[in-house]
Amino acid sequence: MTKSKVQLESHIDNIKSNKVFNYELYVKQVECYVLENDIDLIRHFCEIGWTEGLNPCSWFDTNYYLNKYPDVKSSQVNPFIHYLIKGIEENRLPHPHISLNFIEAIQLSISKNIQKFDALNKHIFFIKNNQLYNSTKSLTQQEKIFWEYVGNSQNSSMMHIYFDDEWYSRIYGIPQESAWSHFIELGKWLYLTPCESLFPFMQKVREIFKGDWFTQLMALPHRLDIVDFLSLSDIQKSYEIYSTGLFDETWYVRQYDIDDSSTHSLIHFCKNGVFEGKNPNNMFDQNWYFKKYQLTEKQLAIIHYIRNWHTLKFNPSELFSIKDYVSSHPVLLEKNIEPLYYLLKDNSKDSSINEIKKSVQKNIVTIEEHIDCYFDYCLKLSDNKLIIVGWELKPIDLNVATLSFNNISLNQNVIFKSNFYRKDVNTLYQKDDTYNLGTITIIEIETSASILDMSTNIQIKLTANSEYACPFFKEKHAYLEVFKFVAKHNDATVNKDFLTICLADMLPIIDEVASKANSYEDFFRINVDSATLIPKLGILVKGWAIDTMDYINSIYVVQDNLLSSDLYDNAEWFRRADVFEAHPDLISDSFKAGMLGLFKNSAFTGGQPFKFIIVTNYGDIIVRPIKVSTSIKAPSQYMQEALQHLNVNNELHLSSLQGFVGEVIDSVWTNKSVEGAFDSIKHYGHPVKNPKCSIIIPIYGRSDFIFYQLAQMSQDPFMKEVEIIYVLDDPRIIDQFEKYSSESYELFQLPFKTVQYGRNLGYAGANNMGCKAAESNQLLLLNSDVMPKDIGWLKQMLDIYGQEKDIGILGARLLFEDNTIQHDGLEYFKSPQYPSFWLIDHPGKGLPISLAEPASLKQIDSVTGACLMISKDLYQEVGGLDESYAYGDFEDSDLCLTVLSLGFKNYIDRRISLYHLERQSQNLFDDISWKFKLTIFNALKHTYRWDSTISKITKSIGN
Repeated sequence: MTKSKVQLESHIDNIKSNKVFNYELYVKQVECYVLENDIDLIRHFCEIGWTEGLNPCSWFDTNYYLNKYPDVKSSQVNPFIHYLIKGIEENRLPHPHISLNFIEAIQLSISKNIQKFDALNKHIFFIKNNQLYNSTKSLTQQEKIFWEYVGNSQNSSMMHIYFDDEWYSRIYGIPQESAWSHFIELGKWLYLTPCESLFPFMQKVREIFKGDWFTQLMALPHRLDIVDFLSLSDIQKSYEIYSTGLFDETWYVRQYDIDDSSTHSLIHFCKNGVFEGKNPNNMFDQNWYFKKYQLTEKQLAIIHYIRNWHTLKFNPSELFSIKDYVSSHPVLLEKNIEPLYYLLKDNSKDSSINEIKKSVQKNIVTIEEHIDCYFDYCLKLSDNKLIIVGWELKPIDLNVATLSFNNISLNQNVIFKSNFYRKDVNTLYQKDDTYNLGTITIIEIETSASILDMSTNIQIKLTANSEYACPFFKEKHAYLEVFKFVAKHNDATVNKDFLTICLADMLPIIDEVASKANSYEDFFRINVDSATLIPKLGILVKGWAIDTMDYINSIYVVQDNLLSSDLYDNAEWFRRADVFEAHPDLISDSFKAGMLGLFKNSAFTGGQPFKFIIVTNYGDIIVRPIKVSTSIKAPSQYMQEALQHLNVNNELHLSSLQGFVGEVIDSVWTNKSVEGAFDSIKHYGHPVKNPKCSIIIPIYGRSDFIFYQLAQMSQDPFMKEVEIIYVLDDPRIIDQFEKYSSESYELFQLPFKTVQYGRNLGYAGANNMGCKAAESNQLLLLNSDVMPKDIGWLKQMLDIYGQEKDIGILGARLLFEDNTIQHDGLEYFKSPQYPSFWLIDHPGKGLPISLAEPASLKQIDSVTGACLMISKDLYQEVGGLDESYAYGDFEDSDLCLTVLSLGFKNYIDRRISLYHLERQSQNLFDDISWKFKLTIFNALKHTYRWDSTISKITKSIGN
């Protein structure tokens, strides 16, 4: 193939791989003979079409590109190929209606070419179709009210307070009538600047916001944290002041004798008054504020206050102490409600300054007298139960308080009270999170609470000098606040009766006031791929979520009156390529949308349906059903689901292995239930009387090892004096197991017995079950793939065990079938991949015997459980092999270290050799299977228990 043909094929592949060719458009340009011959259209364009000025897609104009860039024209290169490879990176323009500003913007916002080309295609679509967008639909309710308030509701040129259609049209080459549509559908996803005043701040916007940044920016209480007030237009300045609620139009006009006919009072304040030291209301003193807090000439008092009020360090005037006011209204700080706005809203606009001063002074006096408690609100839970929410600096007892409404006394009995951490109150009184100042109390009253429906307050009198008016809320949304408390404190610190009482009455209300799920699709996306009930623990859920705007506060699952923990308390996040491919306009390819989490509640069952409850940061709740698999599964299936997406090379994921994922593994493994009698014990041949040793051999996966092992053992006469016990640890192979057992005995006539429990117990459980069936006080734990090399090996081990003083465990040398070392003792090490925990090594593994340690009896710390001798008394004293190590890993080391901790000594006799048919090579760190992750889990458990002991061992070896 010639060079030119190679280039042609490369050009065709380039266009195809980028998916940028518009077949329908191209067909309209070519002559009929092309269609008749069924010619490959991309090939036609690359060979002939571009030379005739034909266009490959809507956003690339071949003649325009050649005429605009003479260097491309003189090179005789296909201009479209030039643009795909170099032109777009050089910010060249492919079409007369695509501006340089637009190209530069998409270069900043998108990394992959295919997305850039898609953006170009959509851009041209809007230019050609002139699609209009419903401007009123895009406005928030606050913005609509604002336009009516300032008299600009007829101003059609301003689609949005922060969108300038004329400026946007000029900068990005969009027809003005479709500018807003272009921005909403495309521009905001590319971080195009909607107006000139935001232009200097767009880099900061890109850094702070992801996804639908424009909606996020508009949802902020104050955009002034990002935008410079002085750079805003008059209408934007007015909106910022208006949105705070601090501007009192009636007071301002009267105070400063403003002629409202020439200009709106709000606009007057924002254009002139704010710079002249005029005040927005009768409680804000700009001149006092400027001097008190030593502002610079460029700082405006009202803007400084808007940005910083939540620190509680800045008062709007000497009349108003923000810290004192918040102390008696702590819910303001919790809900991020500006206090002065709250005061002005609660007082009529006709109130005189003296009346407001009295209100403030009364509050200040109360604070000086050291208020010890406060009651935020009261809710009716049922006809004879009330919930009271508040805080206390020192304990109070509502049993001894006098409660009344409309001068009617209520006889009450406190049935539940809980204290909890309240950030707002703790911050106010400078207490750390060890102080639980918040209170929630449930009281029973003798009179039906329905008579309270006409009341607005309940009077709570604690002493003769302390009486409080506790607002009685009848609005259903108030129950959401209590629900969030119940949800956040759904743990052992809260009485379960309280949860039952609350949820039984509140969940129907929550259902009723919940928002529709699809109403939030513009703000976040969440999907559950699978949800599995983990018995006696909770629900393991896998799926994905896109919440770049941080709308979601918490997520729960409920079943009847049972509430789970918050998903965010037990969740791990990871990248999901499929989610990115489906939503490239919302997230980057590095975004961790994948989710694995646990909704904890040990009381969940498979009996009733489950519901998903999403609580947003804006006080809304979304309820929708969730399908949960409740069928009983094998422990391995649960573990695979929990470990599937875990990356054990990631520190955060590794921490979850010690957290909720570890809880899942522990729970399903612990609850596999190994209590009770044997399913069956069967003897092959006559049982050995007074056996000198009981050999316990678990069988898992392969039962043919029985045949090979007994073939070797039958050649040793001493084997007829010991008890051989095969423990079936794999019910799936029961037929094969019984077949090989029968055939092996018939052929070799060596007595043995089998033990079956009816389920998989794991390596530790199978050995422990075998110990229960053992008749001898001397045990040998032996793997089914360990084969005797010589006769007399077991008698020699028993002799050594009986001779050594304080012996705990005795091991033997194990060889591969090629007579190289498989096991010569255990050593501990930490790898570069996993420096935080101990792994186990077999030193000398793979070495010829001639290069290994001398064949002698040697004291050692640990030996493998593949061939391990121990007395039954000692084995039972330490509780046998620890069954908490799921399926088998590290339990042999755990047993050896436990024996050492009791003062015994462990040995290996390298004069005794057996064959072990383990694989000779295995790349541990390339293994990403769930079983390898389970090994890491067991390693973490082992390290947590024995870290200090192993550290001492390795240090002594090093010395």
